[in-house]
Amino acid sequence: LNIHWFTRGKWYIHQQMEIAFHPADHLYCNTVDFHVKQFQSLLGYSMTATYGAENSQGKPLAPWVPKTLCARWRDGAAGKAVIAPCFIPSAWAGDYWVVASDMDQEWALVSGGVPDRESGDGCKTNSRDGGLWIMTRQQQRDEAMLRTIRSLATDKGFDVSVLLDTNHSTCVDPEVKQFVSRCQSGNEHGGS
Repeated sequence: LNIHWFTRGKWYIHQQMEIAFHPADHLYCNTVDFHVKQFQSLLGYSMTATYGAENSQGKPLAPWVPKTLCARWRDGAAGKAVIAPCFIPSAWAGDYWVVASDMDQEWALVSGGVPDRESGDGCKTNSRDGGLWIMTRQQQRDEAMLRTIRSLATDKGFDVSVLLDTNHSTCVDPEVKQFVSRCQSGNEHGGS
């Protein structure tokens, strides 16, 4: 895995497994944006991962759910990282593995570690500290690409029936939202 490519920009999550900190009612505008730190933190992290997710009314995840997690590569060449809330030492962080990716088509299949629970159509990780994500660099959904990635995941033994569709059709970049909000409030007060 080219870790510089993987961490260089925003990912749009198009399908994901429901996990404890990300319930099924927040499957709108799901993104993750990595930021590589200049120096490793005292708890052993070298990057952050900021997640975005909303419900159908545009409300973000609950305030107690961490939006920014900390991560570090355990074996970058193999795509194996660990990730956790930033107050947890990296030695106790959960697995976050890029199990397949394509730099040209800009997609990644990520697993929350080993899929060690048998289910009807393969294996899955647990919903407490596991997960499964299909993400691309494009906000626009590409059904053919998703079918290809799902097929690859099935070939690797994953139960893809756990994957839920996300929706990016109503998403606006937070910076654009803030700008539009400022402009609208200016118009309400007689601004032009």
